[in-house]
Amino acid sequence: MTKPLNGAYIVLGMFLLGFVPVLFYVGEKVISPAIIVAVFLLLSGLGSWLAGPVRPPSAVPTPFALYILLWVGVVALAGFTGRLEFRRKQRAASA
Repeated sequence: MTKPLNGAYIVLGMFLLGFVPVLFYVGEKVISPAIIVAVFLLLSGLGSWLAGPVRPPSAVPTPFALYILLWVGVVALAGFTGRLEFRRKQRAASA
């Protein structure tokens, strides 16, 4: 019963990790969410590559697995930075 929920959680995360940066860029021409998502993705991939192969009895997830599991934090950080950049652009345009 937990397997479909895990799959739905991961699929939702993949969708939102792509949707949030695109939404900010198309709507407001804000690029910081895309940078945040890309940097975390690259760092997690590099960290997993440097960690080497995972041994079966190990309970420690790779950095990429942590990125997949903790996507909520990445999306929240991307949304927060996008909102800050949007406010900064509004202030600069009104000044």
